[in-house]
Amino acid sequence: TIIILSSLLPNITASAKVRTSSFITPLGVIDDVNLNLNLSQDTLSASNLTASFLDGVIRVDSFQLYPFPQQQFFKIEMNHVSLEKLIQNIGEEDLSITGKISGILPIHLYNDLSFSIDKTTLETVGPGSLSYTWSTAEKSDNPNLQMTAQALRDFNYKSIQMTISKPLNKDMSTILLLKGNNPHVLNNRELNIKIDLSGDILQTIVASWKAFLGKPELWGKVTQGQ
Repeated sequence: TIIILSSLLPNITASAKVRTSSFITPLGVIDDVNLNLNLSQDTLSASNLTASFLDGVIRVDSFQLYPFPQQQFFKIEMNHVSLEKLIQNIGEEDLSITGKISGILPIHLYNDLSFSIDKTTLETVGPGSLSYTWSTAEKSDNPNLQMTAQALRDFNYKSIQMTISKPLNKDMSTILLLKGNNPHVLNNRELNIKIDLSGDILQTIVASWKAFLGKPELWGKVTQGQ
């Protein structure tokens, strides 16, 4: 209705605050969505979007709804999103992790719904723990993989940095840097574990999260620094 009115009255300018009900995504429920709808001539846009997501908050400054542009750029800000609940929703039984993550996703969205992500880093908010049974690496002949698998069984992290980028029409690149220790590995010595993810499975944000948090046997390269 707003769009029809805007075509009949091209000089109209209006705005309204809107609150929507909850809706379900593959990674969890988004609720308490609040945003401003802005009508200016024949353009409808949204701004100041905030929503609750997995005990955290996501924010988007502005984006255009109508007409849908050939290309637009916006940032999705994530604040204190629960990693524990994210893992539960993904349904990975072999992995447990605590803590929260924050950061900004710079998105280029195109009218065919393809997208790209500028290089950015998400980071945990404070320390936490991670436990994963990586049986493939434990059986490997590579001592670095074996030690990494042993460390990930009971890993107390100080921080996790997740650096991601996705060029248009190309695979997503994801690099993880874990800093922390396992009390049963190298006499509780602090470890830096770098994980370089690549491949066809990283086509979407959901797939990258699954690879990061639940499918390390798909990791393209794993190195363990000192």
